[in-house]
Amino acid sequence: MALGLFLVNLCITASLADVVKDKLFENVPADVWTGILYTVGAVLAALLIDARSLWCMFFDIKSKDRQHPFALVLGIRDCASASFPLYVVILNWTAAYGLVSSALKLSMFNPVKNYEFTAPTPEIAHDLFSGELQLNSLLRKGSESYWESYYGHACCFYLVTYFLSLSAHRLGFAFNPQLYVQKGAIYLVTCLVLGAFGGYWASATRFFTAMVLLMHGLLPVLFAFARRTLVASNMEHLGSNELSPMRNALASMCISTMVAAVMVAALKSALDSDVNMFQHADPAKGIYLQFCEEPYYYVSWAAQGVALLLHMPYLPIFLCLFYWRQMDADMKTLLAFQIPLQLWTGIGHYLPDPRVAKVTEISILLADLYFIQFIKMCSTFPKGFTVWNAGMVYVPFAWFVYSTFGLLTYILSGAITFPMIAVTNKCVWTSWQVGSLTSTKEKVIGTFLLLLAPIIIVVEATFCQSLLGKIPFPYHSLFDLNFFQVATTYWLSVASNAQAKAKSNSAGLKRE
Repeated sequence: MALGLFLVNLCITASLADVVKDKLFENVPADVWTGILYTVGAVLAALLIDARSLWCMFFDIKSKDRQHPFALVLGIRDCASASFPLYVVILNWTAAYGLVSSALKLSMFNPVKNYEFTAPTPEIAHDLFSGELQLNSLLRKGSESYWESYYGHACCFYLVTYFLSLSAHRLGFAFNPQLYVQKGAIYLVTCLVLGAFGGYWASATRFFTAMVLLMHGLLPVLFAFARRTLVASNMEHLGSNELSPMRNALASMCISTMVAAVMVAALKSALDSDVNMFQHADPAKGIYLQFCEEPYYYVSWAAQGVALLLHMPYLPIFLCLFYWRQMDADMKTLLAFQIPLQLWTGIGHYLPDPRVAKVTEISILLADLYFIQFIKMCSTFPKGFTVWNAGMVYVPFAWFVYSTFGLLTYILSGAITFPMIAVTNKCVWTSWQVGSLTSTKEKVIGTFLLLLAPIIIVVEATFCQSLLGKIPFPYHSLFDLNFFQVATTYWLSVASNAQAKAKSNSAGLKRE
């Protein structure tokens, strides 16, 4: 492999010969120096994360380790030859040179156009983030026609993945939450900053950048399997390996989000709706509405009156008025999230432009808090486990999904996550005892209602304009009726039954 990469790098270097000739420094574009700054920043971050692993990647040719981290991740236990470390170092240097030479060639053959360089200013930072200024030659418009762009990205992806795998390998692939948080924070900040100023978060490349970031959520599970391989290789001092429920849940969240994003992207009309977020737009009247109901068609006092009426929390308000004193603290908390959620999302159908009140963003936060409380009421978590701590991890994750992929992907990924965990990660349910206070029938019906919501949304977003052209009907009301009236009412019943079962179990334990 190293020989093949070396030959590829040689071809790139040869193609530069005609350009640079004897005037190397006169022909180096200004954005090359920016690339050097990016590289220095990445190296400094790697030194902060794990300086030893960075050294081993490029200089440790006498390592006693005869096993490539990738092999352990893939479950391969066969040892390589004694010269294996030397081969790995050569491969890493070749990949690094491939990245640098690809970026240099694209800088010369596809230079920055229509932009004058000045001293660093906030405007330049904004242009870098938006993609208007493309200093990253691998990603610059026009570079997609050069194979070096893809080759350079592949080399970069290999180096980053190898560094992370080697760093985990040095610790025996053991999971240390504190260490993961500390080192992970540095890595995440580095990725976000370099990605932002490298143009990876611009609208044209945001989808693929986010998909690569989501792949990182699979690494803890892959490292756990690698640790199991080490344990199976008679390395007793490593101890036993248990797949953490939190790691499995994180992997499920990442996979479900990637599946949802691809499904929405496959529906081009739905994707357009998710990006533009408007089914009805009339700038002259200040109307920007994202759901399928003709503005002011049924009532004159609300932009989408039918949807507004179906959002109202009729049953929760009734329960609060007549049964508040009989409720326990958990039920009161659940209603304290549900009522504002239904009222606030209803305001989004009252206003002609919900963006002015940040309706979607606040609604997402309220929905996350509502579901966290609902899960808490239906489960008996082990001692020392706090569902709100786990929930506070999910809330920023959900915000990332919404801000990156859009509302449709957020709704669909949330509906896929819990069924995926239930089917593929039994240890999450058994260790956390999620849903232990609910029956199988309640789980099936509740999951069906949850999955029905994104199905309605996707169909509505995909066929809204053609449906309205045939029959003027408030099609979004089907979603509102299902989710805000039928589903939430059923979930209230499930939560109430779960609390009654919990009290019954507690009373039985006291009698014993």
